[in-house]
Amino acid sequence: MRLIIIISIFITGCVSQPPEKSNSVGHFIHAGPSNAESDTLSTKWKYGFKFTINHQSVTEVRLSCLPIPGTNLIVKKQNLKINTNGIAFWDGEVLEINREKTPWLFESATTEAICQAIVYRIGEPNSIERAPVTFTGAMKAATLRQMKEAHSYNIKLKRKN
Repeated sequence: MRLIIIISIFITGCVSQPPEKSNSVGHFIHAGPSNAESDTLSTKWKYGFKFTINHQSVTEVRLSCLPIPGTNLIVKKQNLKINTNGIAFWDGEVLEINREKTPWLFESATTEAICQAIVYRIGEPNSIERAPVTFTGAMKAATLRQMKEAHSYNIKLKRKN
């Protein structure tokens, strides 16, 4: 039995403005919600990051998109999984989608946040990369619709198997 996961709105446009100047160890290529496999309607925050340095020296990356809840993530060296092009994707914790745990998804107002990656390296000072993200009310409503559809589809697939 294999469950097909439909990722709802892989919003590559989440990092919608150019990143701030930094000491440039890389930049965000993605920061946003995606649906998560769960018995309840759930989401997880997904980060994509492109390193522009020798990533072998990276020992840890700490990520967040504040003030959005559920976006904090610490990735230790053994879990970095950076590909040969210097790109890595990481998933945050699974959160049930509801007004208590993911209130920002239900707000009609635009949600803005600053995504931050603190990159720790051997023998180098910590580097901080930042990028703003913006989610309009319409974008959030579309994300919720797609996540609900994906969850419903996956539940039906589970029942068939």
